[in-house]
Amino acid sequence: MDWYALTVRGGAELAVAGQEGGLPRYGIEAYLPVEVREVRVRHVKGVQRVERPLLPGYVFAALAPSDWAVLPRIAAVRGVVVVGDVPVRVRLADLERMRRIEREVAEQRGRPGGRVLLVRGARVEIVGTAMDGWAGTVANDPGTGAGRVLVDFGPRAVAVPLDAVKRIA
Repeated sequence: MDWYALTVRGGAELAVAGQEGGLPRYGIEAYLPVEVREVRVRHVKGVQRVERPLLPGYVFAALAPSDWAVLPRIAAVRGVVVVGDVPVRVRLADLERMRRIEREVAEQRGRPGGRVLLVRGARVEIVGTAMDGWAGTVANDPGTGAGRVLVDFGPRAVAVPLDAVKRIA
């Protein structure tokens, strides 16, 4: 079996990778890198934990030659990533790297739910944004979920959400 990246209908990644009518229902191993975040939902008290795909529109699948005939049966699967007419195999090393990054992001956030455990005044580094590598200081109380990082940017500070930072040791 080889691993391939499948293109799927937007918002259907969890269904394709999950049990309900997805790839595992047909005995196909699937991998969907996700992040878990806590989000505030209108008209609901508190926060709700939500899984979101790290690569929207894609699911990875281990396909045997006999599995190719199953793909058209899964409505949300649009196809396989190809170059020309040749399906592109995903290297196991690349999948392992994605799994490692997924684990590191979860650990970096400090706890399930997508927020980093930080206190006001903590020094942090920006990650995963256009300002990757810049340093800043936590300005608000992160315990409220409204924490922001102030990054010196010219004559004024820029607010960065806490889910895009890691603590500087």
